[in-house]
Formats: sequence, structure tokens, C-alpha cells
Amino acid sequence: MGRAPEILVDRIPVNYLQTVQPEIAALLSAHGIGRTGERETVHFCGLASAAGTGAAFFLPRHAQQNSVKDLRVAGLTMRALARFGRDVESRKGVARGPTDNATLAALIADLAQDFRDNGIYSERSRYPSRNSGKPDWKRTISRETPFQTSSGAVVFPEIRTSKTLDSQKNPLALIQAAVLGEIVSMHAWWLEGVEARSAELRYFRKPAMPRFLWPAALRSLLPGLFASRPIFLATALIDYLEETSGHAEGDFVCGVEDFSTVWEHMLRKVLRGVEDNWNARLPKPGYVRDEDGAVEMSERGMQTDIIVRNGNHLEIIDAKYYRATGKGSVPGWPDIVKQLYYQMALEKVVTDETVSNCFAFPAGRKTPRPYSMARISTSPENPLTDFPEIECRYLDIIDVLEAYSSNRKINLADLSVVR
Repeated sequence: MGRAPEILVDRIPVNYLQTVQPEIAALLSAHGIGRTGERETVHFCGLASAAGTGAAFFLPRHAQQNSVKDLRVAGLTMRALARFGRDVESRKGVARGPTDNATLAALIADLAQDFRDNGIYSERSRYPSRNSGKPDWKRTISRETPFQTSSGAVVFPEIRTSKTLDSQKNPLALIQAAVLGEIVSMHAWWLEGVEARSAELRYFRKPAMPRFLWPAALRSLLPGLFASRPIFLATALIDYLEETSGHAEGDFVCGVEDFSTVWEHMLRKVLRGVEDNWNARLPKPGYVRDEDGAVEMSERGMQTDIIVRNGNHLEIIDAKYYRATGKGSVPGWPDIVKQLYYQMALEKVVTDETVSNCFAFPAGRKTPRPYSMARISTSPENPLTDFPEIECRYLDIIDVLEAYSSNRKINLADLSVVR
């Protein structure tokens, strides 16, 4: 089995990481990942491995359970990052940070699945031969001189034939086998079923050319490839090699710095009843010209995160990747004002629907859940009823990861962690 990483958590203190995993801390710092040079906490969710010193996986906040289950949650998170990487690559409105490379997780998962389903690429071809294989009488008659026996039979001294060769010695197969060796060694712990075929890799020698030349070799093959599978393999292998080319041999980093983008995207994909295109219907600011009273409308208006319909009720969800366990870890005044305006604006454009809004925080079964709502008050005892309340929902992050990685829908109420 591929080596399992040590389990850590996103947003752990930098000085703690430097104590327990100094090589990983140095690796993240060297590549400008995790904001370790500018923040007191590590901003990274994903896998990091330093050559010869083991690996560490940074779980999303509140996803840690116990030492038995944490590796399973890490694998689940990697599969979720792989799907997120595919969504980023397909440009579905998902932002990608400059140091994020979840697309690498998608490439690894896709290459592993192809290997699990099909094995190493085999180029089946026929080549001409003599006296061994399938007779080719047309070529034999046209190119060989027969002689006649004493009984009058015509005999050809040489028979032109053809033989079939399963050639796994081509550059595409050799590079695929070498890359799969890397993937199995480092990632088999989260890739389901890939290790069952790993014995096949021992029959392939490593390409003679150095690793940095493998992408060029694959590009030279592309014009002569016509079937969908070899084209996919060559393209995916090129992308994998280029994504990992900036690291020293044995070093590896795959993940995202700002998991809040993943959290919001996952909720949009897994929640049942999500409706799009509401932002285009919401009011926009306009400026009145002094000279003639004409109104110049802004092109960009309000941008809500997620709107979920349940019957004739609409809920505006602001996905917040916050701890939400104390006053210092909850959304501030700008986020509160934004949600209030979103609700007021949506209420102006609907007719038969009711509207509410909430903050959606990730949570685990043991996560403290101190808040039920945010509301505007002049004092703790005097709430202002003219302002809408903002519900605080704590959503089970394991359930969200499982639903997202398996492309499954789930009701908002079913995700809420019971207080």
C-alpha cells in the first residue's frame, strides 16, 4: 500500500508544524504555499510530502475524528479535491488560487482509474514474417517462386506470413508505467483498487531519457495517435508531469490554500433545491446624472453564494469556512450587512415566496455549536425586529465531503448537526 501520511489539520499554528514536521514546513515555505511566512496558522488543505521524510495530510477544519478514521477522511478529502479539480479545469465558475493545484488530484485519480480499468497501454500490431504465423497467400504468390514436385504438386519454399505483437515497449507505455509507479507509491492509500494491479508495473523498465524530457516525448507521439484512450493517456501524462515538474524528485504538494472556495462549491453542488440565475434578477445600483436625471446602472449587482428552494420558501446561504465557536471566529459586520441586504433585495423581486438567510459553517459531531442566529440589537436584551435574523447552521463536513465526492444530492436539513 502507498505510504500513509501523518494527519494534521488546516489552520494549525505554523510554529507547531515547524516542531512536529519541520521538513513539511520547509517544503511549504520553499514553494510559497500555506501562507506560512505571513500568517500564524497554516492555510492549506491537502497532501504534502518531503523527499525521504514521509508525508502529511492537512484535513479541513472540523473534519478530524480519531486516529482510526482520520486516514479514511483524508482519502475522502482527496477524492473531493479531485472532483473539485475537474470542476476547476472545466471552468464552471470556480476560482483557482495561484498556489492551488487540485487539478493535480484530478489527474492522479483519472490516471489511476484508467490503469485500474485497462492496465498499462498495449499497442497491438501485426508485422510481416516468414514461415511463422498466419499465412499471407497473396503476398506469397506475388513474391515467391514455387517449384513443382515429382507428383505435380506446387510447393513454395518460403511462406510469407504475419504475426501479432502485443507491444508494451512503446514510449507511451513506458512513461505511463513509470508515472503509475510514482502514483501507487505515494497515493494508493486513497485510490480505491489501484494497488491490485500494481504487480504489472514491475515488468516495465524505466524510460532511458530523463524525466524532464518525458513530456516532449509524449508530445511527439500525439500526431500519430487516433484512438481516444492513447490520446487521453498522452495528454493526462503530460499535464501530470508538468504539474509536478517544479518539485524535487520525491517532493509533492497537492491541495488548496483557501478551502473556503471548496466549501462553498461543495454546498452548491450537493444541496438539493439549489436555484441559479437569481443574481441576474436582484436589484443593481444606479447613478443619476445631474444634468439630465438619466440613470446609469452598474453592470454588476449583488452576488449571493447559494439560494435553496424548499417549496415556496427561499433560503439564502452564505457558506463560511469559519470555526464559529466563539466571538472571534464568526462572520463580522460586513458579512452580516451583506446577508441582510441580500434578503431585503430578494424579497423585492419575489411574489409568493418567503425568504430567510443563514451562515453555513462546517462542523463535526464534536464541534462546539454555540450560536443559533445572528441578529441586530441595541443591547443583548433589545433586538431590533425590523432587521431579519441570520440563522447559524452547522453542517456535517464529513457528510458534505461524501455527498460531493460521490456526486450525490442531500437536503439542507439532513446536513445540519444537531445541537
